[in-house]
Amino acid sequence: SIDYGYNLALMYKPSKELSLAATYRSNIDLSVEGNAKLYSGSTLVYPNVVVTDGSANVSVPVPAALNLAAAYTFGSGTTIEAVFERTFWSSYKNLDFGYSVPLSFISVPLGAAFDDPKPKNYEDTNSYRLGLTQKYDKWTAMAGVAYDETPVPEATLGYELPDTDAWIVSMGGKYKMDEHWTFGLAGLIDIKKDRVVHQSLSSSNTNPVNGEFSNARAYLVTAGIEYRF
Repeated sequence: SIDYGYNLALMYKPSKELSLAATYRSNIDLSVEGNAKLYSGSTLVYPNVVVTDGSANVSVPVPAALNLAAAYTFGSGTTIEAVFERTFWSSYKNLDFGYSVPLSFISVPLGAAFDDPKPKNYEDTNSYRLGLTQKYDKWTAMAGVAYDETPVPEATLGYELPDTDAWIVSMGGKYKMDEHWTFGLAGLIDIKKDRVVHQSLSSSNTNPVNGEFSNARAYLVTAGIEYRF
């Protein structure tokens, strides 16, 4: 599909060394359309046959985000940047698939399992980021640290995204070979905090999660080549 949003940005330099900036990205509802084919199990009513085969759709929000940033550059070529980010995850209320024929009309168990909205009730989050950039001749060294809150509440946390608050550490460097070519390499580690979850059995959560998620990590390595005309 094609979905639309907008970005707004403002920067102010009260002095040569200091830069202040604010950016806002609007919420975008990503819509997906396709075909759904569901089979029944071997029961007396539906002996392992196709129950429904037709169009289906779902919409998932990419939440709005507000960033406030400040950067100060010293005479030594060192730049320190601090960023506060507010992500409005509360726009993600539920995961609701739609079908050309509501499944509850065909089978109550199918409707409950595949058609009823699945609550998510995500929460707005804050992220705090601190970056350091050092320029020396043709080299640029970069480092950063951040604390990122999770939007997933305990009540709706699932195995597809057992998310927790996290510390993020990154390092990288760039080399400017000449006025046209620049090469870069960077790495990042996302260290998730341990999380204990105790969910209750309910009509909307027939498979509650109970236990601890621990030792979760995410790693990212990026390499880039830049050419300026």
